[in-house]
Amino acid sequence: MAGLIAGMPSTAVVSLLFMAMTLSPDAAVLGATAAPAALGLNCVFLGVCGRLARAGWGVAMVAGLLVWALLAAAWWMFAPRDLASSLTTLAAGFAVGMIMTRNLSGDDAAAPVRTGGRIAAARALLGGAVVGATVVVSYWGGDFAGGLAAAFPAVAAATLAIVGWFSGPKTASAMLRHIMLANALTLAPYLLVVRATYGTIGVAAGTLLALAVSAFCAWGLYTVSRRCQRKAE
Repeated sequence: MAGLIAGMPSTAVVSLLFMAMTLSPDAAVLGATAAPAALGLNCVFLGVCGRLARAGWGVAMVAGLLVWALLAAAWWMFAPRDLASSLTTLAAGFAVGMIMTRNLSGDDAAAPVRTGGRIAAARALLGGAVVGATVVVSYWGGDFAGGLAAAFPAVAAATLAIVGWFSGPKTASAMLRHIMLANALTLAPYLLVVRATYGTIGVAAGTLLALAVSAFCAWGLYTVSRRCQRKAE
């Protein structure tokens, strides 16, 4: 459940809304066009964390974020600026991430330690930083770069860092695939609805509709996950 929550579209919601309000709805639409590519890079980031967990969770996360930054820079410089390229990157990144984490079952992972408000505080701090950085990056690098920044895995990174620190790498690694699924099946639909509605029905209505679609997808993903878990038991 924690993995699904960590993959929900929290920072992307505020980032794209902030882009629409401070720049323009068209800027947010372009950002939403690029953001699915960042979701694919998020999956690679999670895969790197899983593969390098034995070297230490701090090392794994630093390496994963460095890989994310390098791939994001390469995509921004060389990839076509269209939705097809962005969705292709999402599909490829999701496949790579799932392959990299295929042996991380989490069967022997310890139960997460209660961390009080630490996760919430870290998520709020990093989420706020991402929202501010999105507008700055959009101003200097264009709206496509802002879209990449909007989908930066700040919430996932904060959650994984704290869970890994207090509960151990195995417990954090057990969350990776859940976060990938939430990225692909709850955040990607949100971005697609934003892209389709901000220029037609408006920012407020488009955001509400996108949140409703994302919530429905999250409910479906949670329901299927619970049923699969019960069958396994």
